[in-house]
Amino acid sequence: MDPHDDDLAERLRDGFGSLARAAGSPSPLPDRPEAPVPASRPAVARPLVVAAALVAVVAIAVVAVATRRDEPRQQLRAGEPTTTGAAWTVPEPADTGRLVCPPALVDLSGLDATPAVVPPGEAADGTAVSAYVLRWEQDGHQVELSYPEPFWGDVTLGISVPEDVALGDGRVAAIERSDPLTARVLRPGEEGQVIPLCSMFQLSIDAPHDDEDARATLLDAARAIQVHAPTGTVVVPDVVGLGQVEAQDVLARAGLVRDGSFAFSDEPSIFGPLPSVASQDPAAGSTVAIGTEVHLGLPATTTTTTQPPPVVEVDALPIPTDPLVCPISRLQVDDEFRSLPVVHAQTTISWFQDGDLGGYQVLLSWPKRSYRQPDEHGTRELTVLGRPALVHDGGDGQDLVYDTGLPGACRYLEIGVYGGPSIPERERRAEALAPKVTVAPPPTADPPAVVGLSVADAADRLARAGFLPDWGADRAVGDAPAPPSTTQRVTAQALTEPGVVRLAT
Repeated sequence: MDPHDDDLAERLRDGFGSLARAAGSPSPLPDRPEAPVPASRPAVARPLVVAAALVAVVAIAVVAVATRRDEPRQQLRAGEPTTTGAAWTVPEPADTGRLVCPPALVDLSGLDATPAVVPPGEAADGTAVSAYVLRWEQDGHQVELSYPEPFWGDVTLGISVPEDVALGDGRVAAIERSDPLTARVLRPGEEGQVIPLCSMFQLSIDAPHDDEDARATLLDAARAIQVHAPTGTVVVPDVVGLGQVEAQDVLARAGLVRDGSFAFSDEPSIFGPLPSVASQDPAAGSTVAIGTEVHLGLPATTTTTTQPPPVVEVDALPIPTDPLVCPISRLQVDDEFRSLPVVHAQTTISWFQDGDLGGYQVLLSWPKRSYRQPDEHGTRELTVLGRPALVHDGGDGQDLVYDTGLPGACRYLEIGVYGGPSIPERERRAEALAPKVTVAPPPTADPPAVVGLSVADAADRLARAGFLPDWGADRAVGDAPAPPSTTQRVTAQALTEPGVVRLAT
């Protein structure tokens, strides 16, 4: 922390004390006996994904926050339930680490366990995004909750997830096909709607993803935990002059939500530091409901004088550890890389380009993760490489989905460009990059045998060997993605053309 640590620490204590008084508890919150912390299991291979994604966030969050329109203050942000519940007690967060979202919104009253706070950096999934992680024992398993769920920002509906399980109350648990068994718990909305960061949490359990008993335990925990605002009010702390990471933390400890689409992090940015908070709304000293958004204003001039990072030589794109659909090892990109490309999330690759206002972030997704958006997102049709394409305004960036001419689910590739000063420039960069993305020749070896596997497992095995799996998922450019089935089995396979394996079920 910087030299005003003592003042900041006092702010944090005052903020959490105010929250405790509003919730009907003595101030400060009563101490809980520390539960024994079981030995942590091996971390999932995602820390690099999250850390690199956070670097991208820091580079573009200035633009996202500085250009946000004035909106009425609200609880949890648009599209989320604004109901309040009776006061409940949550384990007090650790003094170290930066909070992103207010723990006060996590309602644990339906849980038959006493969670203990996990110190920052000791979460089983290895994430550093969330400084609020809880751990408890349930049905003989160790369960962990991360709040918010450890992604780099809001999630837009339309991103395919391996499996959605309805929880019976309008929410779903999006279960990942990876070990340990992990699920994001969220409340879906309309197609293309953004799901706010602070409305989601993640649960993980010390068991493989195909353990049915552990899955039942995880879903029971998901149903028992809610994210909404308790009854009560808090006094808005003064965060003007603080860094954005500190301001986010102070607001969260006071029970308030910082507006904006991204979680700010202590991770250093290659484009220089974020500017400090210049204004806030509501003003310091205001009395507001728990869970209210606070808008952070930035200085009028947000351009940076930091020199852009040097060009990086890139021989090949990284290969995700999540299940593949398309052979990313065959993608070749002729771009001016200003950072090493990293796996952003699932099967999306990310890197930086040079440009105004801290550069541009590129997200390359194959197969595409988005599809035709509602009219208010500014979707328009165009032609790229002589074939139909769509480009739509994602709010903080432009996403171009175009036809590569390949068969099956790998037919459409998506290029997202984020940051920079304008929509036209982002669109221009996306269109300019499309012809620079090529697919290397197919392998000359025979494809691996996949008969008897699920379509999803077969696609992953073929893609890692450099082959294009084709199970009949050929759709129009504006249609929703067609993820491979995890239940249907492959009954036959055939090499229909070089590098393309047709799967029959």
